[in-house]
Amino acid sequence: SDDYVGTEVCQACHEDQFKAFSHTSHAELAKIGSWKGKVTGCESCHGPGKAHAEEGDPTKIISFKNKGSKEISETCLTCHAGKEEHNNFRRGEHWRNDIGCTDCHSSHFINTEKNVSKSITFVGPANAQKPGFEAQRAAVMH
Repeated sequence: SDDYVGTEVCQACHEDQFKAFSHTSHAELAKIGSWKGKVTGCESCHGPGKAHAEEGDPTKIISFKNKGSKEISETCLTCHAGKEEHNNFRRGEHWRNDIGCTDCHSSHFINTEKNVSKSITFVGPANAQKPGFEAQRAAVMH
């Protein structure tokens, strides 16, 4: 679509986010053959950026600041549904306890607290803010 402008346009105003994002696996997608021709980078989550870039109007781009964890996770699942653990996400304890993808994983930054490897269990600040989740997790594990 002509409404997509590319990540480089976003960089002009969002330099810090661009620098951090450029070191993530999401930024590498454009280099992968199977992703050629698909929308990657900022606009894959935030939607077409042309109107926002031209007008500077924050309402002309998808922002996640005031969205709930389920709505944010639905955005992640548009690409990440396919592996078994992601397909079951809506039936799992995270969904039931209102813990979304970005409570533990970051799409913008490489950060050990917010970009958790799938091979480790993360129990930290994000989960501490959701007391029911830890109580249920303890009950399931015992």
